[in-house]
Amino acid sequence: MDDALDLLDSLMATRLIGPARRVTDRARLEAMPRLEKASSTLMVVARKMLDLLDGVAGLAEHSPPADTGVHHERSARPATVAI
Repeated sequence: MDDALDLLDSLMATRLIGPARRVTDRARLEAMPRLEKASSTLMVVARKMLDLLDGVAGLAEHSPPADTGVHHERSARPATVAI
């Protein structure tokens, strides 16, 4: 009985699991260039967003407080932030 199970295990590994693993590995390797391009694009976009946020934070630190239009009564127009 043990020999039969060992034979079945060996056949599954060589005939079923091995080819499936090779197909998966091939698909992963084919996706690498797209993944590399997407990660480069994400890096550029993230860097630009962080630069914009740093610029907005820098403006807020060096400018006087903005008049929000809120004194004793509620403003008719809400305050906006330009980015």
